[in-house]
Amino acid sequence: MLFVQDKDGKFKKVTAEGLIQKLHAAKQQIETATGYESGYLKHGGGCDSSEDCRFRMAYVEKAEAKFLKDNQKTILIFASELVQKDLDSLMPPKSVA
Repeated sequence: MLFVQDKDGKFKKVTAEGLIQKLHAAKQQIETATGYESGYLKHGGGCDSSEDCRFRMAYVEKAEAKFLKDNQKTILIFASELVQKDLDSLMPPKSVA
């Protein structure tokens, strides 16, 4: 017997076969999602409020953390560009002689 966490944070017993089915379903739901926010996968205009939403979001959150760690330099470059954009909007245009 294995245990998985449901959307309420409670642990439930599941068989190895049941876990494999949950993993296949999670993969399919993640691949077809149109986005995510506030702990839920989004499918079009609706949010995933099923019993397994927390199980799926745990994978999304792990992927997000890995992505952020692996792309820190790129994120810093983008942040610097945003600062420069704000600076440019506040500075008068340079005259061309």
